[in-house]
Amino acid sequence: MDLNALNAVTIAASPEGGPGDPEPKIKLSDTRKLKSGEYSKKHIEGIIKASSAVGIDPTRALALAWQESGFANKTGKKGRRGGAIVEDLAQIMDFEPAQEKEVNEKAASTGIDPQYLKLAVVLRDKMKYGKQLGFNDEAAQLQAYNGYGTLTPRQFGGATRAYGVDISGGVSKKKNPLYGKRLIELASDISKNKEISDMINSVGVQVQAEKKKKTAEDVYKNTIALK
Repeated sequence: MDLNALNAVTIAASPEGGPGDPEPKIKLSDTRKLKSGEYSKKHIEGIIKASSAVGIDPTRALALAWQESGFANKTGKKGRRGGAIVEDLAQIMDFEPAQEKEVNEKAASTGIDPQYLKLAVVLRDKMKYGKQLGFNDEAAQLQAYNGYGTLTPRQFGGATRAYGVDISGGVSKKKNPLYGKRLIELASDISKNKEISDMINSVGVQVQAEKKKKTAEDVYKNTIALK
């Protein structure tokens, strides 16, 4: 995967499954009935593992992938990688060298696919940026991914409503973080799915076990060094 571009970068989802080998799906229900459907279990599990690895709430990262592309399953835009047509998980703006380094290191140490780590790292850092700007509300921090400008009908092909709100006169995303609110709404829907909740809990237990193992190994190494 090419992680070197620093402008608008697309996270490409790996093709999976094949003729006679259907990909496992997880059924998700959207409160607004806009995105209800069956989605890639592989992508969902990968995002959960990546989120836990970088220390963010997996339901937020899952909400982002659901909103942006339907986990590259329903509405993902087509992109190219290695000459093959693939679908996107999300679009990333301004992916920095330090983020690339972190993704590569974590991918090497954990075995998690970089496409999932990239999504999680960028969302984590966007939320940090929102907090640095003085936004204490989670919806406003999540809004950093989508930007803090003004939402207008032009951005929605002339439509005067977006996210269930009238935008005909323009809506300040700083004052009303509609995108961030939508992610929280989707995250709530995701958390109600038992299969996903069980996956999140299972990964959380694994992460804690790995941390304890690493701590024990570090203590042992330090003890040996002192002898």
